[in-house]
Amino acid sequence: MRNEMLLTMIGNPVDAPELRFRPTGVPVARFTVASTPRAFDRETNSRRDGEPTFLDRTAWRQLADNVDDPWTTASTVRPATPADDARAVDKAPV
Repeated sequence: MRNEMLLTMIGNPVDAPELRFRPTGVPVARFTVASTPRAFDRETNSRRDGEPTFLDRTAWRQLADNVDDPWTTASTVRPATPADDARAVDKAPV
């Protein structure tokens, strides 16, 4: 993990995290974060939304327990992930 570039995305959870337990008892949480950029449009003198980006993530062990407890779709979250592991999807999750 040393000298690894991290990608941090600020956004909102799409749904509540899905918490499961491995057969060994290890908790695993899956979640999707959405982020929509906003830019100022000088022609209309207002802000406009860009295209949203969705990032699917998986958290393990204690982090999975922490993710599952307080998150709602109104929460603002900041997941950080290695840049080469980030997989953004173009569409909203089904």
